[in-house]
Amino acid sequence: MYCTNCGEKMEDGSKFCTNCGAQIESKNETTQAVKEKNVKEETIQKVEEKNINVEDENKKANRLCILSVILFFGAPIIDLILYSLQMAGLDSFFTSTVIELLSLGEPASIILMIYVRVKYPKNKFGKIIMWIYIILIALGIIIGVVFIIILLYECRGSNL
Repeated sequence: MYCTNCGEKMEDGSKFCTNCGAQIESKNETTQAVKEKNVKEETIQKVEEKNINVEDENKKANRLCILSVILFFGAPIIDLILYSLQMAGLDSFFTSTVIELLSLGEPASIILMIYVRVKYPKNKFGKIIMWIYIILIALGIIIGVVFIIILLYECRGSNL
């Protein structure tokens, strides 16, 4: 065995060089240190790759959320505009067809949000949008039930 600092021949198992005093690591210690360093580097690389993947996944989920919001709120607005045009006498096959297609906007947006919540469960924007949808749907159901109750109450005296 030789000193890695000065090259002096030493006895096997020596911890220090008798010539220069440098600390000598045994092959086992050196191999273990290299293995630990490699494991640390691999772990850091995996964490960095995971962070990059999480950022990419969040970007994809956010794009789908934005599309869902556009479908949820945009489709009824366009539908209302086209319906107004239709009521004003500007009826055409195009407006009727588009109105029918736009009626699928809200269910499509909800299905898209369910997909986002299943595929990207840690996305915060998706969670917020989904809760907004749940609240709006619940309010719609409550308003619908109240409206039906009012109609039933008002119509009970009349003979329809």
